[in-house]
Order: sequence, then structure tokens, then C-alpha cells
Amino acid sequence: MPKLGTLHHLVESAIVVLIFAIVWQAVQLPRDVQTGPPHNIPLIRPGTLVDSWATHWNQATRHLVLVVTTSCPACRQSAPLYEALSRRAKDSQDTRLVVVSNEPVDAVRGWLDVNAIQPEEIVQVEDLAEVGVFLVPTLLIVDQKGGVTDVVVGQLSAKQEEELRARVDDPLGSVPLDYSSASSEIDETTLGHLLDTLGPLVVDIRDRDAYEQDPGVATVNIPGQELSARAPIELSRSRPLIVDCSGGVVASCHAAAVHLRNLGFSDVYVYRPSSGL
Repeated sequence: MPKLGTLHHLVESAIVVLIFAIVWQAVQLPRDVQTGPPHNIPLIRPGTLVDSWATHWNQATRHLVLVVTTSCPACRQSAPLYEALSRRAKDSQDTRLVVVSNEPVDAVRGWLDVNAIQPEEIVQVEDLAEVGVFLVPTLLIVDQKGGVTDVVVGQLSAKQEEELRARVDDPLGSVPLDYSSASSEIDETTLGHLLDTLGPLVVDIRDRDAYEQDPGVATVNIPGQELSARAPIELSRSRPLIVDCSGGVVASCHAAAVHLRNLGFSDVYVYRPSSGL
């Protein structure tokens, strides 16, 4: 029978190994997007030129540009939609499907093959935030000059998927999309009024370290890359949501607000202090 000191030593060793494993796993977790890019990086929106990306825009009149990562839950759940868009692009003479990711091309190609998504081109970028994409998945519709005509962020509802399919099937691209991409910005006065009357949830989308150092007015911290998994579980659809932009980047706050709308939260605001960012 082992001595008591030996048992204590074994337990301590086991605890050390467990802590090391947890820390190692956390370090290895992929970061789909960066939540704190430099302030001078614009959010991709209709009218943005992406002509500097490594693709040949003049090869078709329209491009479906799918920005994904292989670890993104919403990307996996949206794979059937992307497979359908892939088939539509293959059957069209004027539409190309391009996939953009910050992961190695071989890894992305393997994920696409598993999901029967067949792009014409796969483009690897070093950092998605550096090209103005703050949440994945993001789908861009780009013209032959590299100009963005539509932006779709996050996992779509059945109605939004139907609208998107209709837009892709329309050769003139004239079918309107209803994604409510613009979110109302509020200042300190409006924030105070909402807090006093409607009891909204104020959400900070920065990473945990930044939030803990300066929580600001937020009551909930859900980093941007965790919205798809956590928001439907942790946030109430019966209360207004305010994305706190007092310590973040305006573009990423608006992208998060659009994503929350796509997740079914209809009453979403962006809090931007009057001092501006």
C-alpha cells in the first residue's frame, strides 16, 4: 500500500499535467478573426474595392467570394448553402466562386473537398482583419473590376438563404437582398435612456484580456469569434442588444451587430461614444 506522501505527490503531479494540458489547448485554439485590428482598416462594404487581392476579376462578370476558416462552426453549418452556390457557379458562364482564408491552401482545399465545394480559386491571406473581414463566414459578391456589390456576414436564416440564391440566379444581379446591414449607432445619452427604460444587454466583443483590463459599460463579454456559438445560448432575444464600441474598432462592432441580426436578434445597436473612435 503506497505511503500517504507518495499519494500526495502523485495527485500534485496529475494536477500539474492537467493544468499544462488545458493551457496548451487554449494556446493552440485557432483564432478565426482578430477582434482588435488597427483603427485605419475599413470594414468591407458595398463599394469597397478588393482589386488588390490575388485573383483575376476580369475572368467573369461576377464573383462569389467566400471568406471562411475550417474551424468556424457557422462555416460548417453553412456548408450546404456554399455547396449549392458552388454548383450554381459551375453551371454559370459569368460567375466564379473564390474562397479566401487565413489558413494554408491545402488545409482549406481539404475542407472544401469534404463539403463538395468547388471554387475556381483559393486565396490565402495572412490576416483576415487586414483585408477588412472581422467575422467568418463572410460572403462577398464582387464585380469584374474588383468592386464589392454585396456583403453577407454570418450564418443566414432560411429566408436569407432563399434571397441569396435568387440573387445568384439573377443574371443582372437586380434581386434586392435584405440583410439589415446597417445598425443604429447610439451615444452616451441614448445609452443611458435605453439602460433606464428597456434594460438592454451591453455586449463587449473584444478578447477576454482586453475586457478584463477595461470592461467599460458592458455587462457581457463574448469575443467576436465566439458569437456564433455563444450568443444564441447566452443572450436573450427579448431584450435589446448593444455592442459596446467604446474600447474597440467601429468596423468590427458593426460587423458583430450584423452577425447578431443574422442570428435572429432583431433589436441591435452599436454604442459609439460621442468622442468617436
